[in-house]
Amino acid sequence: MSDTRVEFTEDVLRACRRLGHVRFVLRNAVGFAEILGNIENLEVVDGWAHWCQSSIHAHVCCHAIAGVRFLDPGTTCTHQTHSTVCFDDSRGRPHLMVILDQTQGVDAIEQEHRFEDLRDRFGTSRPLISLETVGANVTAH
Repeated sequence: MSDTRVEFTEDVLRACRRLGHVRFVLRNAVGFAEILGNIENLEVVDGWAHWCQSSIHAHVCCHAIAGVRFLDPGTTCTHQTHSTVCFDDSRGRPHLMVILDQTQGVDAIEQEHRFEDLRDRFGTSRPLISLETVGANVTAH
């Protein structure tokens, strides 16, 4: 029997902070943004993920994310040479990609181990739902 468990988007985003220095690629219908830096200060509050690096700020609506995939280098979706955490929209298209950015030495090995730990925890792919979505659908009796 397959594991069909749904995770909270916010929990997976927070867990990604352990990856350290990454390429953070945000895509939507009108364009994309790429930020390089340490993701450890990613804040997840009230259904939004906020990552601020110097004068560059990225804001991601957790409701826009419907699933996550942990991709090995060279995967068809990304054509990346590094492991990637791919957060997909409701149509299965990449919305946010967190791409490992350490390329050599101990830092690269440690970052890859942290990626493997996340994949072991959440699985190769997983449907996601925002905590805010769940909260909005709960009615007090």
